[in-house]
Amino acid sequence: MATSSRPFRTSSGSPLRALGGAVLLVWFASGCIGDKSADLGVPDTLAVDAFGSFSFGDKCVGSKADLCSRETVRSIDVVTVDPPGFVEVVPTSAVPAELLKRWNYIGDSVVHGLVPGRGELCVEGTFSDGSHRKDCHSMHVERIGKLALGLACETRIAGKEADPLVPAGAVLQFAVEPSAADGTSLGGYLLNPIDEAELEPLGAPMSYLWQSPPNGGSLTLTSAVLPAFSKTLSTYGPSDVTSLAVSANLIRPTVLAPGLQQGIQVLPDVRGLRACQGLPVEIRSETPDICSGPMDEASQEASWQGGPLSSFTALREGTCRLSIALPGSAAPPVPISVPFYFLSAMDQRRDATIGSSCQGKGARTCVATRQHSLVCNRAGEWELDASCNGLLCDYTSPPPCTAGASCVTCR
Repeated sequence: MATSSRPFRTSSGSPLRALGGAVLLVWFASGCIGDKSADLGVPDTLAVDAFGSFSFGDKCVGSKADLCSRETVRSIDVVTVDPPGFVEVVPTSAVPAELLKRWNYIGDSVVHGLVPGRGELCVEGTFSDGSHRKDCHSMHVERIGKLALGLACETRIAGKEADPLVPAGAVLQFAVEPSAADGTSLGGYLLNPIDEAELEPLGAPMSYLWQSPPNGGSLTLTSAVLPAFSKTLSTYGPSDVTSLAVSANLIRPTVLAPGLQQGIQVLPDVRGLRACQGLPVEIRSETPDICSGPMDEASQEASWQGGPLSSFTALREGTCRLSIALPGSAAPPVPISVPFYFLSAMDQRRDATIGSSCQGKGARTCVATRQHSLVCNRAGEWELDASCNGLLCDYTSPPPCTAGASCVTCR
């Protein structure tokens, strides 16, 4: 198999060195035993024409007590690519200035994807103790076959991915995420992966802000890197909303306390598309004696205004029933029911964990999450007894809960 190797030099022709406050970054390697090994840090995947971070240093970065002497790199002597030509290591000065400014990268060198290929990148260097060390890393370089937008949405509700839909005048933040045609995520950074004429670059490569028009509108993104790419950022208003998605995102049983708030998420759907940012909604409690708005317990507000991240206040144990509507929309109000429990502080001291010690074979208790009951086994340890299947494991009598006693139940 053909390989390429060469002394690694900077643009000035002198060997690249990492001395004193040098910028060849060293990756942590936990659990070091021994010394005299190196660590090469580069991305596993890289897009063609993209630049990625590069680090080479002592693999053992602990203290002398860990048998680590924490040597520094005096010089990188040889860089080998096998098979040759699909990736290269170049000085950071080779990165376009505008990309480097957004990247805020401090290393002396970077990796650069040249053509599609798979292989191994190896680096040999001389360390401050005079040792010569080598490390290799498998890499995959591929052409960009897909571009996606990583949206910074206010919240997410399971079941549907959000689209770049925001209320008129809102700011949408997103990052461009490249992948190969087969969906493999590609690392590294490119300058201008999309047409950014009407976007504001963020302080990170390939990340942007779109200030949507205050009176509504849209922007269709295109890409010189991938001519087939097209994605439209759009605004919407209340009259465009066709339904509401609501979730409390709970793990049952839900345990609250008097005056404690429980979050709920609300996002509009616009003609089948999930919005990334929401609008103000009206929330009404159908059980005002059990739950109210996010106010103090005494106020017991039966209706209140919420948004994508809303909440209610627990007043009394039971099932909180809410109705959520979007003013100005033809979408029907959405009901949501949240059953919750209050716990006795005294009983919480009886909870245990699987594997902890216990006394009295056959005795029972509840696991701390109150999802299961536990039984004391012959070895004197708590083990799983039965699941409550979303109900609350609770106590029906004072301690102790001896074998044969009916003092634990699911309710």
